[in-house]
Amino acid sequence: MRYVPIAFITGQTGKNVKALLNHAQMLFKQNRQRVSTADLNRVIRHALEKNPPPLHQNRRPKIYYGTQVSPEPPAVVLFCNEPTAFSDTYRRRTFTEKFEYPELPVPVAPRYRGFHRFDLTTCIGCDQCAKACPINCIYIHKEKNPQGKGFRVNSFMIDYTKCMFCALCVEPCPVDCIFMGATHDLSC
Repeated sequence: MRYVPIAFITGQTGKNVKALLNHAQMLFKQNRQRVSTADLNRVIRHALEKNPPPLHQNRRPKIYYGTQVSPEPPAVVLFCNEPTAFSDTYRRRTFTEKFEYPELPVPVAPRYRGFHRFDLTTCIGCDQCAKACPINCIYIHKEKNPQGKGFRVNSFMIDYTKCMFCALCVEPCPVDCIFMGATHDLSC
């Protein structure tokens, strides 16, 4: 855990307390840093040229683009053709070597760049995807299940005019009923 800062202070004399507070302010500023998509994509392109990812099932994985979806805490999403082909170390090192996050581990999540797909037969109506959406574009209409416990989902809708395709709604789903598809339009 090389990113964890260590500070030595003494409570008896108060030595290095000011340095500790300065360090805490620096970490707070790092935590709120915003990186433009253009700058991030330049870094990704340079990293791919310098150190291309290994072949995955006899194919070279591609990163189409990346974007920072959350500045506090910093989180980056990479849209690619095969998310499982990029290791955690490869993703994190690519980002943190260039930008000012020496003390913070930045979560970098790979995603398909297609539209959302969802399976209403497995949805339990927990609203976790709607709560995780940063712009509130997921609408779930449900009612209490008359037979047994839980909910019955009547309709599930994503407003694609507002959706950023950040795929933050995919992670919290406990039954994996929402996922990012590999298709790039809604004609299928």
